[in-house]
Amino acid sequence: MFKFNMHIIKYLSFILLISFFGISCEKKESEETIEEIDLSPVELSINAGTFLDGNRIQLSGQVTKLNDLEVLDHGFLIQKYTAKNILGSETQISLGKLSSTGDISNIYLPDYQIAYADEFKYCLYVKTEKGYYKSNYLESKFDGIVIENIVNVQACIGETITVKGDFSKVDANFELKARGTSLTIPFEITNNATLLRFKVPSGPGVYQGQKIIFALKNKAASISEDDQEIASARILAVLFPPVKKLYYYNYDHLDRLALIGAGIPPAGNNNGLFILIGGQKIPYNREIIFTSISGLKGLEQKIGYHNGRDSVIFEDPITFRSPDQDLLQINPTVIHSNSSFTITGTELSLMFWNASFRLGGENVIPNGSDGFTSAFYVEDIKEGVYPLQIFSDLYNFTTIKTIKIVDFNYQDIDKKEGYLGEPITLSGSFIKGKDYYINHVSNNNLDYGYIVAKEDGELTFGISDKWKGNIDLIVGFMSPKGQYIMSNKVLHLNSLGYTYESLSPMQGHFGQVVSIKGKGIGLAETVFFDGIILTSLDKSPNEIKFVTPFTVNSGKVKIELVIQGKKIELKDHFEILN
Repeated sequence: MFKFNMHIIKYLSFILLISFFGISCEKKESEETIEEIDLSPVELSINAGTFLDGNRIQLSGQVTKLNDLEVLDHGFLIQKYTAKNILGSETQISLGKLSSTGDISNIYLPDYQIAYADEFKYCLYVKTEKGYYKSNYLESKFDGIVIENIVNVQACIGETITVKGDFSKVDANFELKARGTSLTIPFEITNNATLLRFKVPSGPGVYQGQKIIFALKNKAASISEDDQEIASARILAVLFPPVKKLYYYNYDHLDRLALIGAGIPPAGNNNGLFILIGGQKIPYNREIIFTSISGLKGLEQKIGYHNGRDSVIFEDPITFRSPDQDLLQINPTVIHSNSSFTITGTELSLMFWNASFRLGGENVIPNGSDGFTSAFYVEDIKEGVYPLQIFSDLYNFTTIKTIKIVDFNYQDIDKKEGYLGEPITLSGSFIKGKDYYINHVSNNNLDYGYIVAKEDGELTFGISDKWKGNIDLIVGFMSPKGQYIMSNKVLHLNSLGYTYESLSPMQGHFGQVVSIKGKGIGLAETVFFDGIILTSLDKSPNEIKFVTPFTVNSGKVKIELVIQGKKIELKDHFEILN
């Protein structure tokens, strides 16, 4: 059993070999002494060795620093204790030149049978053009445990490692440790004490890409660091299938792919661990944003992992959410070109990435989203009935519900003249519930305001008090971009103005309700009663009703109207009775 210091030695004292040993892979007796020097262009470390087959010792160490020095020779120096505290001659095991840093290993075969309780002292050395350097020394005592071969494998967490040897001397005082960790590992010895089995543990310090050395330790040994390497494993992680199976595709901060498992490497370095998704190999990260994975196609994705040895695909795929056709609502379902519509019932941006939208083979433009409602702007699209098509990096989607595109026009007018306020009805491709505008051809500004079509195919409006005589009008609507989309067809209309027909009654007391009638008379802007502006008026296109005020003296009172910007006096007067 070897006495091994478990702590990493950062600064090593090295020994200059004063005399030159011949470069050879054969062991030989050394009669020269090696003097130590305190220099650090080279850094070395030595590992505890292992007794093999009862007559071989496996020595190993590391060259961690060379500073570009040429290595003329390197190897191990080993001595056997001939008696307590008395060392025999030193054997040099020369391994020749060395071109780079790394692990160094060699099996020492002495020319005598190793006996129980034999004890050895050994180190790693390097010869450069500047001198000899040695690692610290370790001491080992053969306690009867023999390892046939040190197992060196790649292994997943939970896999069983079997070591062959002679374990008849292993009793309850022994424990199996993973060097560099605090883990103690259960093991079993079978087959007449010739096999030792244990499972690769999980725990702190055991993760993908790490080399873990497993060593038997005798708790009853006099030196606490006394242990013997029996196996080493390059750790391979094992990932677990995701519990969550349904995801939003574009939900960066809340809906990411998170895979956990055993032996996961520290954040920022995947150590050769990859996630397999959609036929692609993605470096492992604790959380992955789906939109960062280029080339994903389809709503269903097989997922798994590759740890450098095994490629595992989980049985159940993950699925991305797609819009629910039953919940989707399109409003309005009938529109003109240069209009807009909304889709309600799902947040499209959560399900698509780099998406384009088409209607009737033409692009439609996203126009904002609020909650689960997405708005779209439609430019020039040929008249017809179309579903909305969505094309994205991940998949394509077509709505079952459709949108009808109607060319904007009107065909006829029910009359070509009328008095102020008199209703005029246009027939054409008007859409119920949509706002339209009427404008004088010669006026760049809208002078009428909006009119809501109350029925499909019809638009009814009253003759404006701003129109006088024969006028040319056009009809249109405002696009979501703030542009007026007006018809090319001109509407010819003769505004007959207004008439005065009657004043009723023509006399009464204070508080009397009075009616003024006449075609278009109700469009009067202001009513004066004996010079007093009346504010409480009940008006319709052909009638004005008001209540005589209490502030007027008795007698006949003139009534004046301001209509179409002109003040007129009625020919009839109202008489206030005492």
